[in-house]
Amino acid sequence: MITWMQRHRKYLNITLWISVGAFVAAGPMFAIGSGSFSGGGADAVAKVGNVEVSIHQMNSAYRQLFSRYNQMFQGKFDEAQAKAFGLQKQALDQLIDEALLINLAQSFKLEVMDKEVSKNIASTDAFYKDAKFNKDTYKKVLKQAHLSITEYEADVRRSLLIQKLMGILSAQALPLEEEAVSTALYINDKISYKVLNKTDINIQVTPEQEKAYWEGNKFNYMTEPTLSIEYIEQKNIEGTYTPEEIKIAYESNKHDFTNEKGEIKSLEDATSLVKDVLDKAANNKEALRTYIAYKKDKLDESLIKKHLVISKSTNPYSKEVYEKLSKLSTAKPYLKPQYINGKFLIIKLIVSKASEVKTYAQAQEQVSAQYLKEETHKQFTQLAKNSVQSFMGKTSGFLTRESIDKLSPLSEYEAAEFLESLFTQNTKRGFIPLKEGKIVLFNILEQKLLKKENNTQEQNVLRLKTSLLNDGLLKKTRSTVPCDFIFRRKIALNRTVLAIDIGSTKICAIISEIDDDDKIQILGAGISKAQGLKKGSITNIELASKSIKNALNDAKRVAGTNFTKAIVSISGAYTKSLNSSGIVNIPNKEVGLKEINRVMHTSLYNANIPNEYEVLHTLPYNFKVDDQDFIEDPLGMNAARLEVETHIITTQKSNINNLRKAVKAAGVDVENIVLSGYASAIATLNSDEKELGAAVIDMGGSTCNIVIHSGNSVRYNDFLGVGSNHITNDLSMALHTPLNTADNVKMTYGSLHTPSNDLIELPVIGDEETTHEVSLEVVYNVIYARVEETMMIIAQSLEKSGLKEHLGAGIVLTGGFTKMEGIRELAVAIFDNMPVRLAKPSEMEGLFDTLRDPAYSGAIGLLKYAANGYSPYEIDVNKHMRHKNESIEGRETPNIADIATPSISDEEINSVQSPMDVKNELASLSTQKNTNDEPSIFSKMWQWATQLF
Repeated sequence: MITWMQRHRKYLNITLWISVGAFVAAGPMFAIGSGSFSGGGADAVAKVGNVEVSIHQMNSAYRQLFSRYNQMFQGKFDEAQAKAFGLQKQALDQLIDEALLINLAQSFKLEVMDKEVSKNIASTDAFYKDAKFNKDTYKKVLKQAHLSITEYEADVRRSLLIQKLMGILSAQALPLEEEAVSTALYINDKISYKVLNKTDINIQVTPEQEKAYWEGNKFNYMTEPTLSIEYIEQKNIEGTYTPEEIKIAYESNKHDFTNEKGEIKSLEDATSLVKDVLDKAANNKEALRTYIAYKKDKLDESLIKKHLVISKSTNPYSKEVYEKLSKLSTAKPYLKPQYINGKFLIIKLIVSKASEVKTYAQAQEQVSAQYLKEETHKQFTQLAKNSVQSFMGKTSGFLTRESIDKLSPLSEYEAAEFLESLFTQNTKRGFIPLKEGKIVLFNILEQKLLKKENNTQEQNVLRLKTSLLNDGLLKKTRSTVPCDFIFRRKIALNRTVLAIDIGSTKICAIISEIDDDDKIQILGAGISKAQGLKKGSITNIELASKSIKNALNDAKRVAGTNFTKAIVSISGAYTKSLNSSGIVNIPNKEVGLKEINRVMHTSLYNANIPNEYEVLHTLPYNFKVDDQDFIEDPLGMNAARLEVETHIITTQKSNINNLRKAVKAAGVDVENIVLSGYASAIATLNSDEKELGAAVIDMGGSTCNIVIHSGNSVRYNDFLGVGSNHITNDLSMALHTPLNTADNVKMTYGSLHTPSNDLIELPVIGDEETTHEVSLEVVYNVIYARVEETMMIIAQSLEKSGLKEHLGAGIVLTGGFTKMEGIRELAVAIFDNMPVRLAKPSEMEGLFDTLRDPAYSGAIGLLKYAANGYSPYEIDVNKHMRHKNESIEGRETPNIADIATPSISDEEINSVQSPMDVKNELASLSTQKNTNDEPSIFSKMWQWATQLF
């Protein structure tokens, strides 16, 4: 049964894939994608005779197959390919065949003793420490491989049983069989051959023939859909601005004004850029006026309407603008102002023309080329057929597969292709087409056997005989052993999620598996130093993408799989918030998900979010059913009216686009975006704290993100540009020592408890060979002053929120900053003796040890968000409403026409604000209370490989 053993390598040595080398290099135990399996209820997914196939076995088989394919594809095998290759079916077929063999072994009364299992396990190098078998190492390796001892030892027992069966049924190679195989492999051919070229034929094509060809294939030649549009170019205006207006605009947008090094420009250097921003806002406002006048047919006569016909291939605009135009209709023909090539354009669709069959005149060039190609192939093949029986060609010497330099005028590449096909032919005469457009006629004149010294064909004969034996044996066993497939109702598909937390000092990428019970198992993680970011803002897309890619590559290396999409965090530095409300009538008098979705979108619409802003989260914190207030969950309640109050978190679209670009450059697309403070709250808060109200403060290296959670929803969020790196800077200046030394001092001696008077020796900045002594009391004073100042700023933010009285559960501190000794006691004193808790991310299975740290709360929160850990209801960045127990991905956003809205008046146009006004208003608003027998693909690949012997 050698073939079987080679197809299923774990039966040669089941512990191969659990060895440390395989664990790190290939990661087969972690290469589970959305097609792998997980349990829930009964463990059996199929029963073959007396043998049950378990969910654990399904997971193991799938993982190993995925890992093998991933190695074959050089690490580029992903979930989509796994699905296309039918890896789930392959895994099940493999396990069914294994179960059939175990049934056969049981019928022969074969057994595996406990001591045999122990001996096999004890022979595995991965379980050794200091040249001895070590029980703790054994348990640790199995835990890393996501296996229990019981599961692993059962696998070993099954493999040993199959090996015993194979030993009984093993085939032997006879001398005559070896000679026959040797003859087939080492035969030499002497041939007569002739090379035909396409120049040997003369193709005469008439217009009548081409037209007849077009008539029969006209639907292959279609025109592109076209859009006939009318548009107006808004004339640019340049405004005059006071120094105060320029200063306010600079402060609101300064993260956008950076030099080549990613440093924020001074107000003086950025003045011209600030004026450009102000001009763009003013032009946008004027374009909105024109847009409304255009719709009302009240355009200024001085404005010129231009016309253009465009298609996908002739589109002069961006892909995004063309997609928007494609969605216009004659009922809704107007497109809001679009900023294109430095001007605002207001576009109207005149007519949309669908694709249609091209006339012969339009398609003639394409038809001529295609007809000539097909006719040439047809006549060239006919020439070969007519010539093969009577051709006179060159005579070669005796050829083998390696004789690639003995077939002129063929190149070595062409000769190799010809010989590979020649030795698989079963006819004496014939012809072989080559990829380069030639055809080789051949006639085999003579054959002889090549003599090779020390040549043995034993293994090749064994492969051939055992392959036939395996197929016959399994076919016979299948006909006698019943198989009950129950996996369709027992197996649930797992989801595999990639989360990327983009922090101020580090990037963390985590790959995890989430089952149908929202249980998370971490498969791999990667961490890299953050570059191209400053205080949470992206200042250099190229450097940021490199940091993301480094973390991502480390995570993929451990998990052994690839991903194309990720859930990503966004810093609070980018965001502004406001509160809004909505109200809808309930036609059928019962609140369903549709009504909740509609009322939340109504509140979002009522918020009047400026066009240049994107909504990250719409979070309801109070539902009202008729006159009953503070409803926790209105789903299923009887009511005539439903109201909601929501907290809306927004960011400028440019911030979203820059984030997407940085992640895209690292090789993955952004599937969803989550506010980092919100993610930290999800990872650290328990149900009581959510209900009673708590402020989660994630204190990082350069930033602090604040989120107030009350009534099972986020009510307030804020961002502060201070963090533990400021302590490092303070120590460097106060102690006159390099930054890296100051950071080591902070990590080693950083404490808010009573200091000692001990002295430490530190290098001097600028002359690191020179040292000086510093008292630890000085270190303490510097650290205490900075931490106290940071806490005071946080306290001011909590006061500004107006929600301090809602913090029944107090303050929850998390993030790397909170590892400072004594920080809780200082926080209690500054926060007026409110309860303060230091929090780490909640526990989960898998490779969690390195992530069991408050610095990774945001990253773990992203995983929990993906596992339905968000608020009971939410509209995410993709405009989809999420429900605690159901992701309503398929639902459409309610049509704005269904929401009662007033018409836009000229007075309202005058109230359109610039981005700076909007930012200021948003900032102020945030403080308000608002049985197929065919062989599997893997078997076919093996059959192909066995032909090579």
